[in-house]
Amino acid sequence: MIHRTKGFTLIELVMVIVIIGVLAAFAIPRFADLSTESRIASLKGLAGALRSSLATGRSLCALSPSTCSFTDDGGSFRYFMFDGQQIYTHYGAPTGWGRFGVDDGQGSIGDLTDISDDFEYQPHVGGSFETRYELRNAPDPANCYVSYQMVFNSSRVDITVIDSGC
Repeated sequence: MIHRTKGFTLIELVMVIVIIGVLAAFAIPRFADLSTESRIASLKGLAGALRSSLATGRSLCALSPSTCSFTDDGGSFRYFMFDGQQIYTHYGAPTGWGRFGVDDGQGSIGDLTDISDDFEYQPHVGGSFETRYELRNAPDPANCYVSYQMVFNSSRVDITVIDSGC
């Protein structure tokens, strides 16, 4: 009676290792550097949080008709209360900078949103109604940001992700 040993031959093991090596050579470069994608995902997450906070702010403004208005530009410091803090508005939408003329970010959309310290706050970019949240650790933060742009004499707010410098 012939007795055969069960197992793999050396050639079979070498072939499996070669196949795994070839597959790894193609897969590793694809997954090696995902930092750009993670920075873009971070921007998109903040943009979504700002949109949600904007909707919440408009709802809270509607519930505060004595202090908040959808027909006022905020020049008379229109606001609604959130967690014991005044959130200033422009045509019913939370401002990106806080109270007009102060620009310290207190009482702004940022107080409705949990914004990470990874973002740098820049109010009234170029003298406009735009507030930017630049990603600090991006290769080019000036082109890796979320824009919270209020439209003059309107309740419209544009929230845009700029990711060319991520």
